[in-house]
Amino acid sequence: MPRSHGRSGYRWRKARATLMLEAPDVCWICGHSGGANEADHDPPLKQLEALGLDPCNPAYLRRAHGTWYRCPTCGRACNQSKGDRELPPPPRASRAW
Repeated sequence: MPRSHGRSGYRWRKARATLMLEAPDVCWICGHSGGANEADHDPPLKQLEALGLDPCNPAYLRRAHGTWYRCPTCGRACNQSKGDRELPPPPRASRAW
């Protein structure tokens, strides 16, 4: 199976473009605004494929920060840190506030 798992071609570009136009510019993983220019699958892509759901459906996509557009606030590449797992816990602060 190719690395892109269907994340190429017209249907993927159209779904991603729809997400970028309609969803607010807020990363769903860290919650910070600005620069969330990647499409992340929610639920993860492996679960979508196991359930027979369409990974190009914009209903299963969320905006996230990534390798090329890291979060300007916390500096994370949120989409890559999440990987193909469920949403990780938020980053720990230096102390409990």
